Amino acid sequence: MKGMSENVFINVKNRSLTITADVEIPARGAKGVVLAQGGRFGGWSLYFKDGKPMYTYNFLVCSGSQSPRAVRSGWQGDVRFAFAYDGGGLSKAAWARST
Repeated sequence: MKGMSENVFINVKNRSLTITADVEIPARGAKGVVLAQGGRFGGWSLYFKDGKPMYTYNFLVCSGSQSPRAVRSGWQGDVRFAFAYDGGGLSKAAWARST
């Protein structure tokens, strides 16, 4: 698949959201993208880096959140990310939590 246009995917710009992914961590550890949407000028991604779940969001301003702890090799379960938009315009106040 080459990709989908913005109009056929979930609109998350300036909105609260929760992403839950059922993952199984391989023996070599957690690394790489779980789910992503976007392109050259904006978008978001839920991914693992250095074993930690991370989320990056770019809509005029790039921001991100990461879990304080890594997941162990062989772990299987849900990774959940919650983003609460506080309002105030484009790419303004929000809080995030990774579990």
